[in-house]
Amino acid sequence: MLILNIGLARKGKPNVAAARAVAELFEAGFTVEAHTVHQSNTEPTLVAIVKPPKFMVDERINAVSCELGQECIGVYNLLTAKGTLIGPSADKWGEFNGEYFLLLNGDRLVTPTARSAA
Repeated sequence: MLILNIGLARKGKPNVAAARAVAELFEAGFTVEAHTVHQSNTEPTLVAIVKPPKFMVDERINAVSCELGQECIGVYNLLTAKGTLIGPSADKWGEFNGEYFLLLNGDRLVTPTARSAA
């Protein structure tokens, strides 16, 4: 299972509707188990728990990112407990940072106090 963070704002264009983002995930072969929208530091963000397809997962996430006009999508793998950024401009965003990654309940994957205490 994966948790995805998909920003819904687009530079110079209207925001993507959450329903459209969910539909794009289905079209790309993901099974959406649960989803909601939370406000991140910068934009409304679709938080989705998905069962990925069996093959070409990164390529499919990249395709969804492109279809929705996003630079990248934050991805957290629940099985490996590792996060990554996938999309056409993921390299511009640097490394995955759990302090910015939203969970289904609106909490952050990593709180700033937890990280500085480690």
